[in-house]
Amino acid sequence: MSLLLPPPSTLALFVDLFIFFSYLVMAGFLLYIGKYMNIQRKITLPWIILSIGFLFSSLNLFIEIIGLVSNNYIIPRPVLWYIFNTIGSIALIVGFAAIMTERQLEISILRKRQMEIKDIMQFLKEQYYKKEISEDDLRKLYTNLVEQLAEIEVRIKRLGKDRKAKKGKKVITS
Repeated sequence: MSLLLPPPSTLALFVDLFIFFSYLVMAGFLLYIGKYMNIQRKITLPWIILSIGFLFSSLNLFIEIIGLVSNNYIIPRPVLWYIFNTIGSIALIVGFAAIMTERQLEISILRKRQMEIKDIMQFLKEQYYKKEISEDDLRKLYTNLVEQLAEIEVRIKRLGKDRKAKKGKKVITS
């Protein structure tokens, strides 16, 4: 069997079906991971775009499977191949880029909220010193703000640790 000859149609059909279902499973798995990675447990747009990239790549294989089974193609195969692979590749690239920036965006939003809470705490202190609010009111408001601030700091540290762990994994050998 020469390398230039196409593989037998049964082998090509099996390989295409296997890869097609693998891409479908990967698209679903990415949606699951995207939901798990978000703090609010919502699927964000970058994960959906990444999943769509795998779905368009799987459509290319589906067209190939239809062609192998029926021995004729409705539209010339190269045209569909280029269209679906181009759309799928662009979606994969955009999805990966958006996922990389998503974490940075989340950290910047948390830092902004952290600064807002610190400003509110400063404002409450000023109101207390001017005797515009009572000590009990200050304590209640301040306690709530400190809890929110602690939650935000924990989230920022967790996101920062995940990022640092991905950047420089060091292997310790003994």
